[in-house]
Amino acid sequence: MRFRRKSIIVGVVVMSLGLVAGCGAYRRQRLHHRDISKHVLKRWDRHVAKLDLSDVQKDQYEEIRQRVEASLKQAKEDRESFFGDLKSEMDRENPDPTQLVVLAKERAEVVRGMIEENLDHFVEFCNILDADQKTQVIEMIRKRMKRRGY
Repeated sequence: MRFRRKSIIVGVVVMSLGLVAGCGAYRRQRLHHRDISKHVLKRWDRHVAKLDLSDVQKDQYEEIRQRVEASLKQAKEDRESFFGDLKSEMDRENPDPTQLVVLAKERAEVVRGMIEENLDHFVEFCNILDADQKTQVIEMIRKRMKRRGY
């Protein structure tokens, strides 16, 4: 009975970790083992090109883009570290459910920080745009939301 309860707890924790780690988004695009930063930045560059930025705006965008790129690379390293720690714990003869929860909570905080940082980058980017360009960005977002059913 005791072994069964531990197995159920470990199973629930592992499934929760999958949700917290955001595995679904990586699998959906088949990029979970690749450097996603190149993919994200390529898409972002394609959308930004439609805005016809001025030279000053292009310079400002490039600075923001470099920070986003660094942030994405750090996120990849953090993700790899998390899964390494998770694998180490799961490879133990008796994985500690408490330690798995601690790892998941730490990962959730890291993900929260990454999201906040990237939202700040987005706001910073929007602040360099003129009114027409901001309208174009809002329309791009609306179209994307509509395609996704929102």
